[in-house]
Amino acid sequence: MYELHAVGYMTLRTILGIWLLAEGLRHFKIGSERLASFYKPLYPAWIKTSLLKAGFTIGYIIEILTGILLILGLARPFALFLLGPYFIFQALGRSLITPYWDPKHFFVRLIIYFLLTALPLSWDIYSIDFLINSGFHN
Repeated sequence: MYELHAVGYMTLRTILGIWLLAEGLRHFKIGSERLASFYKPLYPAWIKTSLLKAGFTIGYIIEILTGILLILGLARPFALFLLGPYFIFQALGRSLITPYWDPKHFFVRLIIYFLLTALPLSWDIYSIDFLINSGFHN
């Protein structure tokens, strides 16, 4: 039977995954050193360049990892759990350099994230996790 809610869940999961993977790969290509030196003038003086470099490195690792996991539908609870603190730190970092009400694409990703955490995981039947779990139960 065609499960429309499952198609919606898969679409949201895949869109967020592609968005995160693309951003993570873009940041990886630029490099945390260049990102930190570019953004350093926008941050308060007490924020050290080494802290920015570490933040950007951890950020693009999380984006790439969770993006791949969400696209595949593999270890979704782990990926969503990892994204929670990531979005909190991203909101904190962004609020230091721009007014919080102007965070560009942040809110769109946050809304998709919220939907994925609020909707039941059982709706995500078009995923590797579902195939693995249904294989064990048959």
